[in-house]
Amino acid sequence: MVAWPAPDPVTVDTVDDAVLTSLTPEWTALWRALGEPSPFASPAWVLAWAGTHAPGRTRAVVVRRDGRLVALAPAFVWEGALLAAGTGPSDEASILTDAAHAPEVLEGLVGLARTLGATRVDLRQLHPTDPLVGAPAPRGVDSRTEPDESCPAAPITGEAGLGAMPGKWRRKLGYTRRRAEALGGYAIERLTGDAVTGGHADLQRLHAKRWRAEGEPGVLGEPLQRALLERALPALDAAGSLRLYRLIHAGEVAAVLCAFVSGSRLCFYACGVDPDRAELGAGTLLIAHAIEAAAAEGLTLADFLRGEERYKAHWGATPRPRMRRVVTV
Repeated sequence: MVAWPAPDPVTVDTVDDAVLTSLTPEWTALWRALGEPSPFASPAWVLAWAGTHAPGRTRAVVVRRDGRLVALAPAFVWEGALLAAGTGPSDEASILTDAAHAPEVLEGLVGLARTLGATRVDLRQLHPTDPLVGAPAPRGVDSRTEPDESCPAAPITGEAGLGAMPGKWRRKLGYTRRRAEALGGYAIERLTGDAVTGGHADLQRLHAKRWRAEGEPGVLGEPLQRALLERALPALDAAGSLRLYRLIHAGEVAAVLCAFVSGSRLCFYACGVDPDRAELGAGTLLIAHAIEAAAAEGLTLADFLRGEERYKAHWGATPRPRMRRVVTV
């Protein structure tokens, strides 16, 4: 009898974006299985990003145990650094791993960085409990961990999910709703299916109109960002993650809110409000409606993502830290 060597139960490979796309079913299952998933780590978002921002340049470290996908790290090179796919437009890192396989992921990323000529691996917007924050660095390389931009969030609790709001701002919300009714009333609709395309167009139009009034293009004014959302929103809707709301006033679209659901979180991403209807408070009305709808779904956290804008505290949001891990190769 010939004794064949047993296969290594853990394998680490690198794939290009074509192969990455073929992993979508396994990737989706892994994304849903690993704790509190980020919408920015879902195939719907990352593949849309790769197709617009880094076509032909996205790679991924793939870790398998006994043939089963256990970790996935999509990445690309920018200005000499290997970054997680989505860095920039994404408010959270796109890498999926558990603590047991985080060392293999870092080892694979360091190897990929060397292959592609990068001088460092730079992982941003990591949750403090992300396995990559505390994973040991590969032998022979320097590593540092530092704070990154925080993401304010509020618990969805109490009556209609708005229990975290300070009393002053709950009273102001009531006033805003009464004033909107006095101005002729309004209707809010959730957009799904074929209506997502029109909702995206309204979001872009109103966002651009609002920022033109400020003399700036706004983040959605960038062509790549428009193209990203054009690809991503239908895919996120098909995956059940998109919450796209439109507010109608006097027969016209007054505001559009784009948010994502992931695990127990509602993540606010972008909003477009008609500056000619500022007295309506349409943005406030949409956020309140989205949180109330999230409470009805059983969600427990309203995540306002990156930025310390003052309005977030009005909803009871407090800063939640994020971390950055840099490994010099």
